[in-house]
Amino acid sequence: KLLLRAIYLSFIYFLPFVTSPLALLVPSFRDHVWYKFLTMSLGHSGAAFIKWGQWASVRPDIFPLKLCDVLSHLHSNAPKHSWKHTKQEVERALGCSIERYFERFDREAFASGSIAQVHFATHNGQKLAVKVRHPNVKEQIASDFRIMRAFGSFVDSIPGLHWLNLEASMEQFSHTIASQTRLDVEANHLDIFNDNFRAQRQICGFPKAVFCSESVLVETFEEGSLATHMVLPINRAKARKSRSWWPLGSLSSLLHSCLRCFHVEEEMEETLSSTGHFIVAKGEDMYLQMLLKDNLMHADLHPGNILLQHNNSLHHNPKIILLDAGMVAQLKADEQDNFIGLLKAIGKGDGSMAADFILRFSCNQTCTSPELVELFRQDMVRLFAEHCRGYGHGVHIGNVLRLILQTLRVHKVRVDVNYVTLVLNILCLEGLASAFQPDYNLLDGARPLLD
Repeated sequence: KLLLRAIYLSFIYFLPFVTSPLALLVPSFRDHVWYKFLTMSLGHSGAAFIKWGQWASVRPDIFPLKLCDVLSHLHSNAPKHSWKHTKQEVERALGCSIERYFERFDREAFASGSIAQVHFATHNGQKLAVKVRHPNVKEQIASDFRIMRAFGSFVDSIPGLHWLNLEASMEQFSHTIASQTRLDVEANHLDIFNDNFRAQRQICGFPKAVFCSESVLVETFEEGSLATHMVLPINRAKARKSRSWWPLGSLSSLLHSCLRCFHVEEEMEETLSSTGHFIVAKGEDMYLQMLLKDNLMHADLHPGNILLQHNNSLHHNPKIILLDAGMVAQLKADEQDNFIGLLKAIGKGDGSMAADFILRFSCNQTCTSPELVELFRQDMVRLFAEHCRGYGHGVHIGNVLRLILQTLRVHKVRVDVNYVTLVLNILCLEGLASAFQPDYNLLDGARPLLD
């Protein structure tokens, strides 16, 4: 089976392989054509390769930015499996028919990822989300990672490429994805997160696991709006505020003028701004609690996994619900200390201090010689002098972290997976801040807890 799978994958990757010399010699072909060939091949290779492509798309410390941009398309268009498989897995897990247990169970999945798909159902009047693992995904991921680790070992043996540490990265990544194929593990993560945030359950939380097996997870269905959907009314309000009605004289402009006269639009804009501030500030609080106190991070924190529950009144802040707890990062004490050290260095505007902590981001660091370390430290000091002066200077921490990732790639500095997760979660928060509350500074907001 492994041999047949390897032959199949060789066929899938034939096109990017035979065109790789041209991609190496012609940058325009590489950037505009070859990266798309590679992404297309990954998309047809199964869950393990899709997940690896998604992971690689957020690793600008290893891969070129243009490749990361193209690979980001793998985050959408996940396949769905048949109703027959869903019915079989759910009934096997429950020990009875779907019709006997559920009053309603939608045949069509409302969401699907590379590991599982999700159906809406009700039981005893309670709305539920039923996540069902795709057929054979666990076995295929296991065999694919054997092939991927062999490839990583081969790449690491090539002179000049050993700093990529692909074999070790594949090993870490395979453990993370393997645990994600077990939906009972995700249920356990949900229990832990809900317990960690029980004191704030009125303003933030997670779905609650109702029933689980290795291949089926029944959890509470959380109603609300995804964070990405709230950007639209906020941007529209900002657009109306900045748009002048003269000399258009349209009915729409006239109505907006009338609304402004009665202060209705101003009230709505103020409410939306207040809601945005709440979302960003509370999201940052949740991130810092996971980092500073719980040592357990949600490792897939992006706007598509952030749900906002709100009532019909615009005058009340929404409740934040984090979805999809299948992928987590459990932090060791030294990982926590090193990353907090980097954040404190950013707060102080100290590039040399930041370099020292970053060089601890891998136990198998390749940037170790005094000459290489000094060059890296000089570039970090230069970067901080130009872009990061510390607290109170309007530092855009997302921009600083992106520049740091690019510097790591230039100097071939290794970074372990958990640190990347921590950085990506900050970049997600920074994206929410730019959409919801551009005047909010994440670095200054975190200062009371970091100092």
